[in-house]
Amino acid sequence: MKRKLLALISAGAIAAGSIPMTVSAETVTKHDTANGYVYDAVYDPVEGAEDDAFCAYSLNDDGSFSGGFENVEAARISAGRDISRAGYSPFSSWKSVDYSYSGAVKLSGRSFFGVQLTSSSKKQVCFIVEQWGTWKPTSISSPSTLLTDGIEYKVFHTEKQYGMYGFSESGTDQADKDPEPIDIYWSVRNVKPEEGLNEGTISISNHITAWEKLGLDTKDLVTGVQLFAEGYGADAAASLKIMKNQLYGTHILPIENKTVPYKTVQDGQPFRAHQNKNYTYNPNGDGLKDIMGPYFRIGAGINAYEITNEKTQEFVLKNFNSLTAENEMKPEAIIQEVNGTDVTVNLNGASNILKFAEENGIGVRGHCFVWYSQTPDILFRDGQTYCDAETADARIESFIKNTFAELKTNYPDLDLYAYDVCNEILQNEKGGLRKQSGDPNDISRWANVYGENSIGHVLAGFRAARKYAPENCKLFLSDYNEYIPEKTEGLVNLAKQLMKEDLIDGIGMQAHLATSYPDSELFESALKQFHALGLDVEITELDIIKGYQGTDAQRRRLWKEIFKAAMTNADFISSVSFYTTTGITAWDADPETELFRYLGKDQGYRPLPAYYDVIALADEIPSPADIAADVTKTTASDVTTGTGTVPAPKTGDANCDGAVDVSDAVMIARFVNSDRSLVISDQGIANADFDGNGQTDTDDITAILKMIARII
Repeated sequence: MKRKLLALISAGAIAAGSIPMTVSAETVTKHDTANGYVYDAVYDPVEGAEDDAFCAYSLNDDGSFSGGFENVEAARISAGRDISRAGYSPFSSWKSVDYSYSGAVKLSGRSFFGVQLTSSSKKQVCFIVEQWGTWKPTSISSPSTLLTDGIEYKVFHTEKQYGMYGFSESGTDQADKDPEPIDIYWSVRNVKPEEGLNEGTISISNHITAWEKLGLDTKDLVTGVQLFAEGYGADAAASLKIMKNQLYGTHILPIENKTVPYKTVQDGQPFRAHQNKNYTYNPNGDGLKDIMGPYFRIGAGINAYEITNEKTQEFVLKNFNSLTAENEMKPEAIIQEVNGTDVTVNLNGASNILKFAEENGIGVRGHCFVWYSQTPDILFRDGQTYCDAETADARIESFIKNTFAELKTNYPDLDLYAYDVCNEILQNEKGGLRKQSGDPNDISRWANVYGENSIGHVLAGFRAARKYAPENCKLFLSDYNEYIPEKTEGLVNLAKQLMKEDLIDGIGMQAHLATSYPDSELFESALKQFHALGLDVEITELDIIKGYQGTDAQRRRLWKEIFKAAMTNADFISSVSFYTTTGITAWDADPETELFRYLGKDQGYRPLPAYYDVIALADEIPSPADIAADVTKTTASDVTTGTGTVPAPKTGDANCDGAVDVSDAVMIARFVNSDRSLVISDQGIANADFDGNGQTDTDDITAILKMIARII
C-alpha cells in the first residue's frame, strides 16, 4: 500500500481553533534542536478512501499540541523530547525521570495513548499506556504488577519480527529489511480510566526498573520520551488536546571519569533546573515562613538601617527565609566608577543585610543589574555622548562579573538563590520596549545606546549573568504591571528570545497591586502564562493599595485572593516576597489593612486581620507535597480490577475516579477559581457539591479535607 505522510506544520503556524491540514510529504519527523522538542506523524489511509483520511497537528512551541486521526489503516502522532539531540546521556545515568502531562484525550477503535521511550538502535521500545479504545495488548499469561503513582499497571514484554511500527522513517516497509525481533516493553493500566481529562506525573524510573527485570537495556534508551497516540484499523480514531507536556528528572553526568550530581532537567532545558526551592523552615513553627514553607519561600524587602533593629531581626528570623535589599544593591548604590570598559563595584552599603542573611542562613534575591532607573550616567556615556553598543556590552559584563566576584569573596556562605538580571525593560503599561523619548514613564537611556527596539542590553545582561552567577543562583526578568495583558504578552515574547540561548530561569512578578485593578483572576492568568513557558515564577515586591476608590474590606480580601492564587499554583512558584517587611507601602500606608503593623523599636510587630486570612488558607489548600503524598497513599486494594468500568457517581468525587481524596479538592478549587484550563465532566460538577447545599464552593473543599484528615 502506498503510504501517505503528514507534512508537519511549524510551531505556531496554525491558530487556535483553526482547521489542521494534511498534505503529502517526504518527512515524518520534525526536530527542533533549539529546545529539544520532537514531533512526528505518519499514517496509512484506508484503501479506496484516501480523500477521507485525516491525520493532523496544531503545534505550540512549549510542547503542547492538538491533533488526531480517523479513516486510517494505521496512524501515529507524538510530541515530546528528543533526548539525544538535547544532549542528554543514556537513562542508565539518570537518577530519576518523570513525565508530567495533562490534556483531553478521546479514543475509539484499536487505538491507544500514553508515553513512549525509544532507543538509538531501534531494537527496543517502551510503552506506558494510559488510555485506549477497544485496543487490547497481546495476551500474556502471567504479567507482573507495578504499583506506582497510585496506579496499578500490568507489566510485560513482547517481540515483533519486523520494524518498530511496521514501517521505517522513510516510509518503506520494514518487514523484509529487518527480520530481527524488536523488543517491546509494556506498562498498561490495569483499569481503563474514564474518557475526558487525562493528567498526572508518571514516574518513568519506576517503570524502567520493572522493565529491566524483563531484559530492558537502559544503555540503549537515549533517543526520546514522547506522548503518543497510535491506531490500527479503519475504526481507529483519536482526538488529543495536550495542554502540558514536560520532562523532568535528576541527572547524573560523568565528568572526567567521575560520577557527580548534576543539575535537574526541567521542561527540556538541558541539565538546568529553573527553580531553586532549597530553603529551610520549621514544619512545626508558627512563623509565616514555616506556615508557607510547604508552598514556597517567604521574603521581604529591607534596608540596611532597618536590619540593625533588634526587634526587626527577631521578626525577620521568625517570618522570612528570603531578603531583598531595598536600594542597597541597585546599580547606583554599588557602581563606584567606570574606566573604559572596567566597572568598579562596592557592596559595603548592603553589608548589614548580606551579613545578617549569611550568618542566619536566609536566602537573598539580588536586585538588580540592567535597569533604566537608579543607574549612574557613567555607565551609559563617554563624556557627554552615549557609548556604542560594543562598549556597553563590555561594561555590563564587567559590572556583573565584578559584583558576583565581590559577593563570593566577602560572603562565601551566602545563599544567593535568585537575581533580577534585567528590570522593567518594557514600557509602563505596554508590551513594547522603552524608547529614547516620549512619556517619562516609557523612556530608557539603554535605547540611546543600543537603539530603539533593540534587546542588546537584555542579552548582554543575561549572557554575563549566566556566565558568572553561582550555580544555584537563578536568573530573572523582572517587571511591574506584569498582569496587564499587553505587558504579559511582551514579557512572554522577551522571555522566549532569552530561552533560545538558555539564559533565563524565571519571571519576577513585582505584583504592585490595587483594589481597583487588577482582580485576582487577571493576575493568575498572567502567572499561568509565564509558567506555560516552563520557567519559574517568583512574586517579588508584593503590596496592595486601596487606590482612590478602594475600601479596607476590598484590600483585605485581595490579600487573601492573591495568596490563594499563589498557593494553588505553588508547584511552579519558588518564592513570594513583600515590598517591605510589613507589607506596607509608602504609597498608601494604611497598616490596619496590611499583614503586619510595626509598633516601634520597643514593641516590634503584630499581625493584622489580613495575615490571619492568609495563614488560614494553609488549612484549605493542599501543598504540592500534600498532593504527591495523597497519590502514594493509594494501594492495590484501592484499584478496581476487571473490565475497568467507570465507577458509579460518588459525592465529592469531582474527577470521577471512584475515590474522594485531595485530588478532588484540588479540582474543585480550580473549578471555583474559574481555571480556564480545567476539564471537568458534568457528573464531576454534580459530584463536587460535597456538602449538598446546591452549589460548589470553598465549603466543599474544606469539608473534603476535613473528612480526609479524620480518615488519616
